[in-house]
Amino acid sequence: EFPLNFARPFLSRNPPDLWQRWHITLSTWVRDYVFMPFSRGRKGRLMLYRNMFVVMVLVGLWHGANWTFVVWGAYHGLLLIGYRFFDRGTVGTPIDRVMKQRWFVPFSVGLMFACFVLSAAFFRPKTLQTSGYVLSALFGFQHVTGDFLLTTGTIVLIFISLFLAVAQERNQFIDRLALQPARVQIPAYALAFLALELFPASGPVPFVYFQF
Repeated sequence: EFPLNFARPFLSRNPPDLWQRWHITLSTWVRDYVFMPFSRGRKGRLMLYRNMFVVMVLVGLWHGANWTFVVWGAYHGLLLIGYRFFDRGTVGTPIDRVMKQRWFVPFSVGLMFACFVLSAAFFRPKTLQTSGYVLSALFGFQHVTGDFLLTTGTIVLIFISLFLAVAQERNQFIDRLALQPARVQIPAYALAFLALELFPASGPVPFVYFQF
């Protein structure tokens, strides 16, 4: 049986939550065989932050020997450290109480997703120059030409995926569906297949982790 590797990471509420959901096999291996041995015997908050940063840079380098991956890892290391500072500094404050409210969950998920998307500017490009171009385009500092990829079909698939992810997160919808009789499963899977056929990708989509 294959281990679960991605547990709805785009529903993460904070950086530690992201790394408990994203590439679980890698993050677990790094925690057990890099971070824990590296931290053994080194006490103090400063040492902990240093170790977190160094380990995330190494995770970036695991993806490839390129400066873009170094920056990507450093970015996520700083996110983890920054969140830890923020979390410790707001314990027992009104901010902490607000953030624990149920209605605040969509805001924390949205903010974490935005932080993750920002890191993609360093993950996919081959050079830091291209990353700078992507960031300029992202923040509206530079006009970008090309095909508009956010089609109606893409938007529909985004909402379907979001619905399924939230339903699975809240009440294990997909797991429960697998236990339903054929008269329930067949129409559900037929609708999913129909959605993929009606709104296909604009071209071949290779599995990005094959290159690692």
